[in-house]
Amino acid sequence: MNLTPAIKDGIIDVCVDMQERVNELSKEYMSSLRRFNYVTPTSYLELIKLFRSLFENTRNSIQSQEARYRTGLDKIRDTEVSVKAMQVQLEALQPQLIQSSQETADLMTTIEQRTLQVAQTRKIVTEEERQCNEQAEAASAIKNECEAQLAEAMPALNQAMKALRVLKKSDLDELKSMKVPTQGVLLTAEALCILMSIPPKKVGEAGKKKEDWWAPAKQSLFNDPQLFIKLQKYDKDNIPASIIEKVKPMVKNPEFTPAKVAKASKAAEGFCKWSASQTRTSGEANEREVQLRAFPCALTRIYLFSCV
Repeated sequence: MNLTPAIKDGIIDVCVDMQERVNELSKEYMSSLRRFNYVTPTSYLELIKLFRSLFENTRNSIQSQEARYRTGLDKIRDTEVSVKAMQVQLEALQPQLIQSSQETADLMTTIEQRTLQVAQTRKIVTEEERQCNEQAEAASAIKNECEAQLAEAMPALNQAMKALRVLKKSDLDELKSMKVPTQGVLLTAEALCILMSIPPKKVGEAGKKKEDWWAPAKQSLFNDPQLFIKLQKYDKDNIPASIIEKVKPMVKNPEFTPAKVAKASKAAEGFCKWSASQTRTSGEANEREVQLRAFPCALTRIYLFSCV
């Protein structure tokens, strides 16, 4: 045991005294009761061993309590230092806290004002949304109607393209060689020139000149080896409205029918079908565009939904 000399001497004296007292008591025990109580060196060693065990346990318990106590004191001191540091920081931040409080109050005031503005704006937006929904329904109905009309017009366009594909060079030569074309053939030549942006030729006396479409058609169209290819690749979806308005009256002319034109020329019949179909499909597309432009909000919504 790690003890000072003075404590060791005291413990030795106590142990020796205890051993001697036990010997004296054993003698008195023998004298009174006639019974032996043997006190041996082993008993003395057991006493010392027991004392040592009690001493070690007690000292360890005290040292453990002391360690916990010291740890607690250290934490208290550290906490005290931290609290002082935080107090210094709080004192330094006090002006900033006051400023932040003022800024927060100003912000709350601004938020309240903007909340009122948002409520008014929400009311306006709700009304605009209602109008847009109504426009969307109307525009959707127009869109569906026009698409149905286009679906009806597409077979005529397909028949016209089929009629062009079966034409031969001899059919075109026959058309070009006509000396006195019929009214239906002339109307077909005029419609074809207008759609292909071929200007007419002015004929007749000064002041009484008339438009001649037959000569430009023979020269610029019927003699063009790429004519059939150009007609097949014609952009039917972007025909100017001014051209459509010029051709529409001819399409309504009773002489401008494939059946009548076919009696004079097979090639003219194909050109007649093609001109009528181009006018019809493009007219439906232009009509749909004009109608939908009346509903800009709905048009935007339909476009966005069609892209999803």
